[in-house]
Amino acid sequence: MSKVIWGMHVHTNWKWQYDLWALNHDSALVRNGMHALCHVFTFPNMHHHHHSRSANSAKNMTNFISVFDWLLWGTLKIETERPKVYGWRQYDAEANSVLHRFFHSADPVRERNHPKEAAATVSQD
Repeated sequence: MSKVIWGMHVHTNWKWQYDLWALNHDSALVRNGMHALCHVFTFPNMHHHHHSRSANSAKNMTNFISVFDWLLWGTLKIETERPKVYGWRQYDAEANSVLHRFFHSADPVRERNHPKEAAATVSQD
């Protein structure tokens, strides 16, 4: 039952987000304490980035215990601001194919690190 309630809590979209407040707090003790808690539990902003159109959409996969993202899969990402855009598609090549993301999952990383090479690869598809 507690996992269900926490899962609903993580998916809320309240205007005031206590997790961001704590992660951006003036006190280093509060900031560091919240950062440590983010390695154990998933908080709303962390999971919101999972649903965003950012490079972190493939991060923070769990909605309860962050230890799995942190230690098992290496997908933990702690952000200090809300996502700007929510949704599925991250870049133009995905506009034409829902399955593109599954077969070209490294493309966003390649685009970020080597934009000219990635553009040539996408135009060949």
